[in-house]
Order: sequence, then C-alpha cells, then structure tokens
Amino acid sequence: MIIDSVIKYSDIDKKRVDVKTLLSYLDIVNRLLSKSISIIGIEACKMSLRNLVSDYEMLKKFEINDHGILVQTDRIKLFDEETEQVCVAYIIGAFNAYISDILEAVGSMSSAQLGVAVIISAASESAKEKIEIIEIAKVELENKINERTKELDDALRRQTVLNQLLYICLEDIPIKEILNRFLKILFSIPWLSLVSKGAIFLSDNERKVLILEAQLNLSEPLTTLCAQVPFGTCICGKAALSMEIQFVNTVGELHKKMDGMVPHGHYCVPVIYGEVLLGVLNLYVEDGHIDSEKEKEFLSTAANVLATTIMHKDDEAKLKEVNARLASNERALKNTMIDMQKTHDDLKSTQVQLVQSEKLASIGQLAAGVAHEINNPIGFVSSNVQALDGYVESFMKFFRIVDNLKKSIESEDIKKSKSLIEEVRILEKEDNFDFIIKDISNLVDQSNLGLERVKKIVMDLRTFARESSDEKMELVSVNDVIESALSIVNNEIKYKCELEKDFGELPAIKCHPQKISQVVMNLVMNASQAIQDKGKIRIKTYLKDKYECIDIEDTGSGIPQEKINKIFDPFFTTKDVGKGTGLGLSISYEIVKLHGGDILVESQVGRGTKMTIVLPLIQKGSENSKQPSEPSS
Repeated sequence: MIIDSVIKYSDIDKKRVDVKTLLSYLDIVNRLLSKSISIIGIEACKMSLRNLVSDYEMLKKFEINDHGILVQTDRIKLFDEETEQVCVAYIIGAFNAYISDILEAVGSMSSAQLGVAVIISAASESAKEKIEIIEIAKVELENKINERTKELDDALRRQTVLNQLLYICLEDIPIKEILNRFLKILFSIPWLSLVSKGAIFLSDNERKVLILEAQLNLSEPLTTLCAQVPFGTCICGKAALSMEIQFVNTVGELHKKMDGMVPHGHYCVPVIYGEVLLGVLNLYVEDGHIDSEKEKEFLSTAANVLATTIMHKDDEAKLKEVNARLASNERALKNTMIDMQKTHDDLKSTQVQLVQSEKLASIGQLAAGVAHEINNPIGFVSSNVQALDGYVESFMKFFRIVDNLKKSIESEDIKKSKSLIEEVRILEKEDNFDFIIKDISNLVDQSNLGLERVKKIVMDLRTFARESSDEKMELVSVNDVIESALSIVNNEIKYKCELEKDFGELPAIKCHPQKISQVVMNLVMNASQAIQDKGKIRIKTYLKDKYECIDIEDTGSGIPQEKINKIFDPFFTTKDVGKGTGLGLSISYEIVKLHGGDILVESQVGRGTKMTIVLPLIQKGSENSKQPSEPSS
C-alpha cells in the first residue's frame, strides 16, 4: 500500500501541486521512514538526509528528530498561488531523491521485505524532469527573495532617514537651524535623485505669502528674488495654492527667471498639518529628470515629519512663553505678599500713632474704620486669587498633555503625537489660553492696584495724623483716575447700584492721582452705602471756569441739613456704630484742600446727595492749601 501511494505521488503533475498534497505525501514519507529506521537505524536515515542537502536546498527545511519523525525546521515562505505550487513540487522532488537514497542504503534487503522496489523505478524514470522543475522553481524563488529583500532594504533606508528627521524634533535648537539640518539630511540620501540645492519656505496664511526661512547653495540674487513668494506664483506658490506636490523637469514659464540660471527641475512639496498649510519644500533635480511615485511618496512622508516638527516647536515656544509668564506672575504675587506684610506693619504703626494722638475713642473704632477703607480692595484681591487658582488648574491639565506629547515624540510614535497635539488644540479652544494668559496679567495688575490702594490708605492715615507727604504730583487725566477708582469698587456697588458715567473732555492736570482716586472711591462707596435697596449713582466730569469738576450724585437716603456742616469733621459719621470712623470724608477733604480745591455738598433727605470735587486747572504748588471759592454757575 505504501508502494502504491509513493508511485501515485511520483507521477503527479509537477506544476500543479498544492500544500494539501504535500502534507499527504510527507505522511507517506514518514511511514516509509519508520520502516527504514527499523532496518538501517535512525542515524543512517539522518545521514542520508544530510548528504542530499547540498543538491536539494529545500531539504534544509526538514530534519529527523530523535523520535524518528520528519519535522520542519524553518517556515517555508509562499508568495502567491503559482509560486506555492512550484515550491511544493520542489519539496516532493527533493524527498523522492531522499527516498531513493534511503532505498540504496537498504538495497541488500529484499524488495518484499521493504515493499518499495517500484519506487526506485518511478523515481529514476522522472529524475531528469524533476531536476528541471526544481531548477526552475529555485530560480523563481531566488528572484522573489531578492526582490523582496531589495524592497525591505529600501524600506529600512527610508525609515532610517525618517528617524533622523524625527530626531531633530527632539533637539532644543531654533526652528531655522532645524530647517537647515532637514535640508542637509535630504540631500545626503544617495538613492534620492536630488541636486544639493533647495529651500524651505514657511507660510504666512493671512497674507497668502511663502517666506524663505532656510536654503542650501542658492545664490544671493536668487534668495533675494524668492524672499517672499505669493501663493499661486512660480512652482512653489502653485504647490502652496493647490496643496499638492508640483514637479517640473526643466525651467519653464512658471519659473521666476534670472540671468545665469542653470537648467534644472523641481520637486515642490507642500508641508501640511491637518488642513493647514505650514510651508513648502523646494528641492532641485537635474534637468530632464523623470519623476517617480516612490520619490513623491517619500518626499510627502518627509514633509509630514517636518509638519509635525514645526507644530511641536510652535507648541514648545508657546509653552515656554506660558512658563515665563507664570514665573513672572509668581514673582509678582510673592512681591505682593511682601507688600501686604509691609502694609500690615505700617497699619499697626498708624494705629499706635492715632491712639497716641487721642483721635480715636478705641482700637475697635480704628479697626472698623480701617476695615471700611481697605475691605473692598482686599476683597477684590481675594476674588482675583480664586480666579488665578482656576487658571492654574487649566494649565496643569495642559502641562500633563504636553508631557505625554513629549514622551510620544521621544518614542517616535507619530500617530500618538498627532493625537496629543490635536488634544492640545481642543484644550486651547475649550479653555481659551490666549484669554487666560492676558487675564492673568490683568488680574495681577488689578490686584497690585488694589494693594497699592491699601498701601495708600495707610499712608493717608499717617498723612492725616502727621500732616506730611512725600508723594510728587503727576500730569494725569482726571477721567482716567476715576476709572481706576471705579475698577476697585466695582464689585462692591454693581449688585445694588446702576452706575452712569458722563465724562467731559478734560485737559490733563497736575495732581496726586492715588490721592484723588482715594477721594473718588470714598465718595462712591459712601453713595453706595446710602442706597438701601436699588438705586443709581451718576458720575459727571466737566470744566467750569478754571476748574475741573467731578459730580458724584446718588439716589440714597440723603443727609439732614443740620449735619452737612459736620460731615468733614474727623471721626464724625452718620453710619451705625461699627460701620464707620468718620475718617473717610475728613481725609478726602484734606486731600482736595492739598490740591487747592474744594468739596461741595448738596443733599435732600429721602432724595439723595450730590458731592462735587473741584480741582484747579493750574496748581500753584503742593503747599497751596488755600480753599478756592465755589466756581461760578
């Protein structure tokens, strides 16, 4: 039965043998091998297999194990249907030769004992034909292997270059140096048919212009000519406009031409990230060069790597800017804390001075009065700190994503890098980092302004107690001073008062802006506190004779006529006990007197109060404390 099976497989069509047939055949070979081992021993069978390896390469894929079973030692790569069939036929031919060799080893035995004499005849008759088929199959397999090896070598070389380009992204160098090194790497590739000449343009999408950022071996006149290339002009501009690779094999009508230009061709490759044009690669080729899809495919991949690099550097620059601003704000906040501590110390000193001069009945009254003066700016600073805390949380989330992005770039995971960069973009849109960065500066500035107000209040308390000042006058706009004061008290008044502003065109005057701001803030706060539920505060500025006037009018409870003459006396207050010390209006009046001005009062109980600050256009000197007459109506 074994003889019949082997004869059957020795007569098959050698060009059409499938893997299933091979497996059946090898099963028969193993059964024959089992009988042979029992006669001549396992080592003799192994020796026969090794002797035939040089003539039949495919036998290298098999060996006889210690259990006398034929096993496959290496995977046979099958490329396509036709090659597979030839390969299987080759294996069967090789094993027929092996069987013949085994039979020669046991030739002294009777054919009846082994039952395989017919196999020798069948194998011998077809030996020549088998060898021819085997040789054909061998050549075809070698060709396939060589072709595949070349493809793998090409892929390895391309990947090696791309890895070099990606590595540049990780280096802490300016973008211009990155672009120059990018060009040098491209021109160093021996299998890429480029001339060592070219440039990289970055895109100004708002102006629709390409800007020359890096070049290699271009003449100075040419770099001047191509310093800026509008979209759609020349080959580079056409690549930018179409966002597709442009190739020309010679200098044509689309070129910007100049004297002495040598004939050449171009690959102009757009550098695109998502749907955004970032720039164009301009690479020279020999005149008459024939483009290839492999070159275009590689250059397109290189452009994608460059796009990722540009975006990474852009995000890196933004991150550095954010870090720098955060560091600056941190220093500012530390300085603010130092100033607050100093202000606190000055406040304690002022308390001692006022108590010693017996201008307060008790420390409790002083604390209440000072609280009235400084509560609002301190509250404003506290609100800003809460907002800054929320912004810090947003930036911490941003930093975690950027840290993951850095790790993905270091691991050369382009797909993950793009995903993380897109995640950064989404986070930027959700949290609006540009607004946050600006708002952080505003919050710090406003907090400093509020704390400066606290400092000035303490200074004014000391001024009132000791009648001294070292502050110099400045040329400022009174309208700006009012706006500064309103920015501090805004949170205090906006929930109960409607604020109307009617500012006239006023010339700048010399004054102490912080002191005038304090006066305005004090009068506005008084107006707000005089309003029980909902009301209105109207602020108007105007010129009258040689004075600038500031009206602060409210719809509050008003002041009884018998008390109007006392409101500027130190420690006099119309407020409930614990809600005021009577220092606010007294200090405000002294400040205006210091400027040679006056504060005029009109009030009706139940209808409201109007305070008018009158300041002279021309100061006669900071020592001038003479109260002017009321401006004529």
